[in-house]
Amino acid sequence: MRLAFLILAHKNPEQLHQLLSRLSHPLVDCYVHLDAKADIQDYWPCTQLSQVYFIPSRVRVNWAGFSMVRATLNLLEVTLNSRRRYVNISLLSGLDYPLRPIQEIFDFFTVHHGKEFMDIMPEQEVQATISKLDQYHFEDFHFKGKYFMTRWVNRLMPVRKLPVGFRHWGGSQWWSLSEECARYCLHFINTHPALLTYYKYTWGADEFIFHTIVMNSPEWRKKVTYDNLRYIDWSEKKPSPKTFTVADLPNLLASGKLFARKFDITSTPEILLQADALMQQTV
Repeated sequence: MRLAFLILAHKNPEQLHQLLSRLSHPLVDCYVHLDAKADIQDYWPCTQLSQVYFIPSRVRVNWAGFSMVRATLNLLEVTLNSRRRYVNISLLSGLDYPLRPIQEIFDFFTVHHGKEFMDIMPEQEVQATISKLDQYHFEDFHFKGKYFMTRWVNRLMPVRKLPVGFRHWGGSQWWSLSEECARYCLHFINTHPALLTYYKYTWGADEFIFHTIVMNSPEWRKKVTYDNLRYIDWSEKKPSPKTFTVADLPNLLASGKLFARKFDITSTPEILLQADALMQQTV
């Protein structure tokens, strides 16, 4: 059995190369969706790495848009249609980085095969953001007067409801699922087109769709560990999580998490190399 990493990338080709290099292992495959707005020629060195597959079905990804879900589904389709079997499939961004050696990560998922690792929001937090779900949003559309039109659509149209009678669940979009659970999610989506239509007009659908499918299944819900194994710092109370600096590295490496986000070598060029050096001291 192998590990698969699905990577949503949109910038910093050198940083992506460092991430892919750190994930390199004889039993690890990396599938990359490069945002259609990016020039793939800039990523040519990444495409030459062993067991790295840039998928051809690229979309223009918009923040909080359904396009993020579509890119993830494209990655899942390619991964699950391969002839390789996976003990775990993890969704990462190109700005993530592992906090443990790849062999240790491989061993962890092998030992915990059958567990699903997701960040799950408490119900009250989902209800506090219900306007993301029960109102119409058009984050993948760009035209003059969009926000004026959106206000009127939501005044005139009834409150939106999930078409399959499910309860809403949500959490961080980054997860680590068994191949079996990932197949269940993809099959459910492919056989319930009304669900896709619903999430096309949701704000931040990537933070709800997989959680809702998994947690409304009695079989899969009981296998969920409420931890996505990622260190993500929201302490700055901004729309995006904190970008780590070298000063954060000791806390990251002591966290017990397998991955962290986010890093940006354009602002802190040495941070990934320093993370590697500190990690070697803990092995």
